Amino acid sequence: MERPRLDRVCLVTVGATTGFGKLVESVLQPSFWQYMHSQSFTQLRVQCGPDLARASKQLADRKDDIPSALCIELFASRKNLMKEEMSLCKDADGKRQLGLVISHAGTGTILDAWKMGLPLIVVPNIQLLNDHQTEMAKHLSKEGYAIMSSGRY
Repeated sequence: MERPRLDRVCLVTVGATTGFGKLVESVLQPSFWQYMHSQSFTQLRVQCGPDLARASKQLADRKDDIPSALCIELFASRKNLMKEEMSLCKDADGKRQLGLVISHAGTGTILDAWKMGLPLIVVPNIQLLNDHQTEMAKHLSKEGYAIMSSGRY
């Protein structure tokens, strides 16, 4: 008898105040969806911040390319991102596999993911003041706390 497929959630977060359109655009590519599906992810939840309208249009234009077993939800923000979204990335015996957080390299989000013991990929937003997120991401990667993805597109 085949075991039922467990949910597996990937949360992408850009931060509460400043947008990160390039990160949002990157995770709304059909090639990314196919990869996530191949890794048994069933949900992709994307915090878009101020880029929600543009992201919604991009998603609508590509809806036929979404793998049937992958649910994609876009939202601007949540009152309590850790409680409402990150908790969905935690494993739950018989319900969910351990998920993943892909985040801008903001300290608040990083600390929340650590508190919950979640795997974390940090993507520095190089357009911010003095490119300070790259320094943070490099340090986290060097120390083994997170995986750093290039902020260069």
